[in-house]
Amino acid sequence: RSFSRIDVDSSYITALHRLPIAEETHAGGKLGITDAMLLGIDQVIKVYVYSDASIRHWCNDFRSGKDLHQVKLVPLLRESTGLLQVTDKPEEAAVFFHPACLVDFFFTARTVNQSHLFFNALSSAEDVVLRDIKSLGFQRTPHIVNALRCITKARNHMASVRSFGSKFCHLGCFPRLWGGYNISVFCTEAVAPVESIHSIHLPYCPAKSPCADQPLKLERAFRVLFIGTVSRPLLAQQRKPFLQAMSRMNDTKILLLPDRSDLATYNESLLATMSESVYTLCPGGDVPDSARVYQAISYGSVPLRNPRFMPPPIVNWSLISAPLALRHQHSGSSLELPDMKQQRELQIQVWRHRKFFDCEPANERMRLYLHQSLARIIAAS
Repeated sequence: RSFSRIDVDSSYITALHRLPIAEETHAGGKLGITDAMLLGIDQVIKVYVYSDASIRHWCNDFRSGKDLHQVKLVPLLRESTGLLQVTDKPEEAAVFFHPACLVDFFFTARTVNQSHLFFNALSSAEDVVLRDIKSLGFQRTPHIVNALRCITKARNHMASVRSFGSKFCHLGCFPRLWGGYNISVFCTEAVAPVESIHSIHLPYCPAKSPCADQPLKLERAFRVLFIGTVSRPLLAQQRKPFLQAMSRMNDTKILLLPDRSDLATYNESLLATMSESVYTLCPGGDVPDSARVYQAISYGSVPLRNPRFMPPPIVNWSLISAPLALRHQHSGSSLELPDMKQQRELQIQVWRHRKFFDCEPANERMRLYLHQSLARIIAAS
């Protein structure tokens, strides 16, 4: 079975033991199931984490919480025991992690006004990371760094694009780190099916679930909520049909924010509105991924996800979300929503899964997911 179809109600450990790792094509040919399992489920994986003491100032939470994996992975790994461990002895490590906040660095560099300064800054950051790797002397052992976009099977999606007009260059931003297949990535955005032997697709790490200790709440003030903006043409084109459908319903709430530049995305009082809604609209923006998905789950609200959203395979997403779709009628379009029985089951499953997506050290599900993902990368190297 695929990882995303594991029965979440059964023992996760047992499910992992049963999990066949699918063959993947890579530079060395086929990744065999036996080889993957040999380095996978039962084997201790030791990770060496490079020091980021001299470049910690790169971590500035530029996107207000979307890229927290950059700072949360190190404590999560360091506090792991059992099958996933951090070692201070590089000769013991099966994989090496450089925790530089490359995503924050990239978005900060985008604020400059001259293209040569932008790309020179990115190249200098690459030099720092690669110099650390070379000086330790274990370049041939699998390495992993933080990234924005995942490396995908549709490799043309991730061709190097050096466009200063939009200041977005995909993997071409750090071509020696993000653009090749020698170094794997922890990533949060997928625009095509992810190449799982080179990418570990993570959720946007939300804050610790505010409803973690709250009882299940089925009855809510309204059925569908939207929090977001339509200030840019692309967003307006994507979102307005769904907002128009919501406006024809009686039990919905639309909170339009004025502009992305001052978007109160992580204002707690605003997000707490999700705790009053059965569903939260998560249409995506520049990419199919949406932080709203994880925020909604943390508040016990069922995310209505973009059909193009390719979530990290931590859980069976059909149990905790519904596709965002329209039902076309003579009187106008309406939202396609699950029936009441399905709605209740979705609410129950979201409540059960509400703690699975934070990147805190206590999250056993996340540690097991990292172990299984690292095992796949090691087996393919």
